[in-house]
Order: sequence, then structure tokens, then C-alpha cells
Amino acid sequence: MGAVLLGAKSEARADERCFLPGARLPGRCGTVSVPLRHDAPDAGRIEVYYAVQPAFERWRRAPDPVFFLAGGPGQSAVQVAPVILQSLAQARLTRDIVFIDQRGTGRSAPLACDVDAVDQTLEVGAFVEAMTRCVGQLKHDVREFTTAAFVEDLEAVRKALGYEKVNLYGGSYGTRVAQAYLRAHPDRVRSAVLDGVAPMGMRVGLEMGADAQPSLDALFAACADEPACKKSFPELPTRFDELLKALRAEPRRLTLVEPMTGAPLTLEVTADMVAGLVRFLLYSPQTRRLVPVAIAEARAGRLETLMRLGLAASAGQQGSMSLGLLFSVLCAEDLAGRGPKDIGSVERASFVGPAIAEAFLAVCEKWPSPRQPADLRPLVTKVPMLLLSGRLDPVTPPARAEQLRRHLERAAHVVVPEGGHIVGGLGCLPELMADFFENPDPSALDSACVENVERPAFFTSLQGPDGEVRK
Repeated sequence: MGAVLLGAKSEARADERCFLPGARLPGRCGTVSVPLRHDAPDAGRIEVYYAVQPAFERWRRAPDPVFFLAGGPGQSAVQVAPVILQSLAQARLTRDIVFIDQRGTGRSAPLACDVDAVDQTLEVGAFVEAMTRCVGQLKHDVREFTTAAFVEDLEAVRKALGYEKVNLYGGSYGTRVAQAYLRAHPDRVRSAVLDGVAPMGMRVGLEMGADAQPSLDALFAACADEPACKKSFPELPTRFDELLKALRAEPRRLTLVEPMTGAPLTLEVTADMVAGLVRFLLYSPQTRRLVPVAIAEARAGRLETLMRLGLAASAGQQGSMSLGLLFSVLCAEDLAGRGPKDIGSVERASFVGPAIAEAFLAVCEKWPSPRQPADLRPLVTKVPMLLLSGRLDPVTPPARAEQLRRHLERAAHVVVPEGGHIVGGLGCLPELMADFFENPDPSALDSACVENVERPAFFTSLQGPDGEVRK
């Protein structure tokens, strides 16, 4: 642990040696006691859990660590640490990496709802009923589980661990936390890398289809441009439209094995369900390559392939998620004061359609209202920042990062041509991020190497691809 706990009176509690999955060296884990309400310290307290993975080369350890801010909202930072440690392996040579479970997730007063990834494919009424039942059973007041509250938790952890300044690495919703922390405590941030940028004005839940449609269109175009894929799956967009139309006319009942538990699962497969699962498959280059064959199998009457792949991808994305925290944040920030009239025409016309937005809005009608409006003004800062985007990202496409970049004085925006949602682990990106943390000068960054990130060849059958990978 070295000097991590030096230089400030520590408020850390239960600090002890620990191993995280995938970590080669032991770290330190513990909790920091924080007020449930930062504006009312006597209104009760909660414990915020953290894990510090020390720099490999401790003899030249930099004084400023990297704080990782997880996505979601609702993802446990500590649970995804094994993946993030790979992305930050180069940065960790000389910097500690700090994982902090946001309040409401992981081991930080979790808002646990017994609604798994499969339950989230239920029709709107059943999903709303399940979430309404959940919020009535939670131990804590969900109105205190917001981005602003977590920002002050982060500051408490920083003080407790004795760091003077920190670097931030946020992914997806974690980029919004980074922006909020920068606004509240700008003098404590040395640099920031935002991966899959969600600007403050983004309305998560209302624009999922609008952001995902270009990603699906790009996939169809790439298949048509790859001879083996084009030959195997001609007229792929038409086939997908036909599949959704057929399921709208007549949903199909299907029994299969649930991919994460192995238990039998009977579903009524609807067009909205298929569209939502295809959206999850668009997140990663490795799962995108399976979409054409999955659509072809489904169009031929074999829905099992698409459903298994989609459910596995969905469970992978949602496995470390706290749905209680998800809706505590979205209902207080993104969807506050919004209703069905706010679902735009682009969203309704997308392959995802209005179903997700309608479900989220319906849950928020039942969720406790926030105590005060969220501050969603654009961030303006001089802190050096590196913005990362995947050109094919169905969640936070590059245009989202550009919305933020207009307000930044010192920022570089790097777009990975073959990247999806979260690109920090692809190709040369770990080295690029480490270089930026070492020398946070956006104008000096050489990002040409991202052009070498390759796109895996599409699967042309269930046995695999027919052809070489393409750039």
C-alpha cells in the first residue's frame, strides 16, 4: 500500500489486505463512513466500499492515483475491476488504481432489486410492478442515491486515503460522474479520461433507439461490404424488418436454457424483446459479428440462437448492475419531469421503438421524487481531458462526446473506427491512456494507432467466420 494512507487524517474504516479477481498483487480494501444526506450529517450514515490496487513499480509511484468511475448507472466498480485492471495495466505501472462502489451498488449500501436480466425482458406492466414492489422493500431512502451524493462520497474517500489530487477514468455513466466531480471539486483533478461520453444533457432512457439505430445501420453496411457476409446474408436489413414485423403480428412462445443459470426458461418472444436484445449485441465488436447469423437463424424459424446470444449479452451487461440505483439516478436526473410525450419521432421510428422509454417512464412515475433538481448544465473546465468514443457505439456515439467537447478548453477526442461501447481495452488504448495520465497534454497526444484496431470477421454460420478479419 505504500504511502496511500499518508498525508491526511484517515477516516477509512476496516482497511485490510485483499485480493481482487485478476489482480496479481494484493491491494487494500475498506469502507469510509459518509452521511446518508451530506446536507444533514445527523440524518444517518452509510458505508462506502473501496479497493485500492497499488502501483506495480512502487519505487517510482506517482502521488496521484487513477479513480475508476463505473457505468450504468448501477454498476459496481469493484465487481468490474478485473476487466478495468487490464485496460489500466500500463497506467498502473506508476499509479495506484482506486475502485469505489457507488452508493447503492456492490458493497456500498446496495439498492438490490430481485429483478434479473431475464425479468427485464418482461412486458411493461410486469416490469413496472416488479420495480414498484422493489422500491417499497428497500432499506434506504432512494432519494439520497444520486450523482451529486456520490460526488461527495468520492471526495470523502479521497480525503480518507490521503490523496492530494486524482486522475479520473470514467466509462459511460461514469463519465457523467466525472463531469459532476470536476464541477464540484476542480482543484482536486489533475486529468480525466472519459470513455463512452454521456454529456450532462443526455436523457438516458429517452434516446436509446435514436443512438442505437446508426450502429445497426453501420453493421448492415459492413456486412454488405464483406463478401462472405454479403453472400451468406443478402438483404439483411429487409430480413430483420420482416422478423420484427412477424413477431409484432404473432409473438412466439419459446422454451430454452437460461444462459447464466442453466435453468429452463419459457418466454413469449416479442418484437420489442428481440430489438432490445439485438441492441445489447451491438455493444461489442465480438458480439456484433454474431448479429447477421442470429437474424438469419431467427428468420428461418430458429429463434433460439438469437435469444441465447442476446440474453447472454444482456446478462453480461447487467450482471453487476443495481436496478435500484439505476432508477434512483435516472428518475431524479434524466427522466425527471418527463412523460410519454417526450419520446421523439426518431426514437419511435428506430428499430428499438418506444418500448424501453415507456417502461422507464412508467417506473419513474412510481419512484419517489428527488428532493431537488439535478444540475445538468454543461461542464466548463480547463482540466486536461481525453475523450474516447467508438464509432459504432450504440449507447454513447461520438456525437455525444462532441456535445461536451464544445465546452472544454483542453481536450482531445479520439474516435476508434471499429470500436463499440467502451474502447479503453482495445488495441493501443491502454498505452494511450497511460501516456495521457503521464503527460496530460491533449495537443501532444499521438492517437494514430487506433486506426489499427481491427474488426473481427462476421460469423457466416454457427461454426464461425468465413474469411479474414478486416480493418
